[in-house]
Amino acid sequence: MQEHQHKDPVIARVSYYVGRKRRPSRHECANENQCVLRILKQWDKLSVLNGILYRAIKDPITKHKKFQLVLPKFLKSQALSGVHDLAGHQGQPRTLSLARQRFFWLNMECDVQDYVRKCPRCVLSKTLELAARATLESIKTTATLELVCIDFWSAEDWTNKSLDVLVNTGFFLLLRFALSLPLTSSHSFSPSIHDSSPVLAFDDQVRQRHLYAGSKHHSLFVEILSNGTVSATQSQTPYTVLELKAVKPGYTAIRGVMSSLYLCVNAAGHLFALGVFLDAECSFSEMLQPDGYTHFLSAQHRLPVFLSFNGPGKHTLTFSQFLPLRTHHLFIENLQYEEPSSLLKATDFDSDDPLGLTNTHQDLRSPLFHIDQ
Repeated sequence: MQEHQHKDPVIARVSYYVGRKRRPSRHECANENQCVLRILKQWDKLSVLNGILYRAIKDPITKHKKFQLVLPKFLKSQALSGVHDLAGHQGQPRTLSLARQRFFWLNMECDVQDYVRKCPRCVLSKTLELAARATLESIKTTATLELVCIDFWSAEDWTNKSLDVLVNTGFFLLLRFALSLPLTSSHSFSPSIHDSSPVLAFDDQVRQRHLYAGSKHHSLFVEILSNGTVSATQSQTPYTVLELKAVKPGYTAIRGVMSSLYLCVNAAGHLFALGVFLDAECSFSEMLQPDGYTHFLSAQHRLPVFLSFNGPGKHTLTFSQFLPLRTHHLFIENLQYEEPSSLLKATDFDSDDPLGLTNTHQDLRSPLFHIDQ
């Protein structure tokens, strides 16, 4: 231990002054570091026995004189392991008491608290088991059928007969529907639930739409051509019919029906089409706006889908919000197109209500969830 103390630069200087039995002068103190000066403040309690530096204290219980070994810095970890790990992993007060009975070093209390607080075994033994329930938080959904609440409700009919009612609520649309079930097993009524919800009318979450973007003077549609070009056209064509399909919660893939190519966005924000689906390039976050229009944001690059159109003169117009318009299956099957003039004529895209939600006489009920009557 004497050799270890001599290797410690702080204890070696203190041992030198205590060994000569004379306090250091002001000139000598000016050349010493703060750690040496802090230990020298214990001058009346320091002594050298058999070449080893000790600090004398009075035991608070027995009132007898005891000697604390002034421990070198590189031996602190071994001392803490002995008074804590090998002593049964006791708490901070008991570990500090055991250390003070044997050793002395600067900032002992802070070192003991930090050692016990970071002890892996103590952390595991004191970890509280959390309650088996999720924390309360707001429910956020970005696509249809991403989150659905299903519950059974018991009621009575006009003959006081008990009925079981299946209630389904979609969180994205807050659309509810109820289905009366017979008093049989769950397997017997499952066929009656198939495609009975109004939000299941998209053929397994596939919507065929024209993506409209425009202003008061310009009407544009997203067009995916067979050569992989994505352009803007002022009229609806067979290449403007697109399939919007949810590929994962909150993300949608856009595919041209005629070209069988997927809409993609590169790091520069340019639109292009691929014959294979790439999750990073071809996934879009579909963000429905309060006015009924939709923004499509690239999943990887976080860039919006936008159309550029050369307006009058040298001005270039860009559009980044789209209105998904319903298309007809006959248009795809016959490869013929009839201009839906009545639909576009009845829809005022510049009004505060482009969907006609306040007018029950219009054919366009909702751009995303319109169903043939």
